[in-house]
Amino acid sequence: MTTALFELLREHDLTEISISELCRTAGVHRTTFYGHYGDIFAFAADSFASVLDDMTNGGDEPESVTTASVAAETAPGSTTGVAGESAENPEGAKGLAATDLTGLDHAQLATRGTDAVRQAFEHVAENRAAYRMMFNTRVDVGFRRELFVRMFHLASLSIAAWRKGDTSPAIDTPTAAAFIAGGMVGVLEDWANSDDTDIEARTSSVVVLSTAWCAMPDLSHAVK
Repeated sequence: MTTALFELLREHDLTEISISELCRTAGVHRTTFYGHYGDIFAFAADSFASVLDDMTNGGDEPESVTTASVAAETAPGSTTGVAGESAENPEGAKGLAATDLTGLDHAQLATRGTDAVRQAFEHVAENRAAYRMMFNTRVDVGFRRELFVRMFHLASLSIAAWRKGDTSPAIDTPTAAAFIAGGMVGVLEDWANSDDTDIEARTSSVVVLSTAWCAMPDLSHAVK
């Protein structure tokens, strides 16, 4: 259905797309849609965040989860990868798919992260009108939240991988991950709302900012 949504958004505003039209284009029944989403806006928020997440986490498709559950998943001593009950979700939340970054050295992590950021900027640039709508309409709060949770998850895993080498500063992972995730959401929103086309310059700016968290002198060489 995500592919169908992107196809329809080439010619229509999200507010003009009915669930019937979306399901007809996707070839699915409306009961299937309503089994997962309450309205087109909730589906759009999840779909757009999923596309960006898929690019930045190496293809794993995570499920919805709270920041508290991600913190539990990435906490020292955690081996399950699945979160249990939390204050934010008393019924328990299924953990996000854990991308394995622990086997990568710092150079590989830098290259992987740089490529992921670049791909995200490329995708948003190719679908700029749609992302502007996502950030600036009634769906924006749900979209930002969905995107934040996914970026928080990836940042937590990345920080854990960096700290394996004992060269990163002693930082609180949930705090750092929240800071990074919030920053990435803001950067993507600014990129979507701008007319800037210099993907490499924007990618380089993000990479340089990441050095404070990675305790590396300079990662700009990783930008192609």
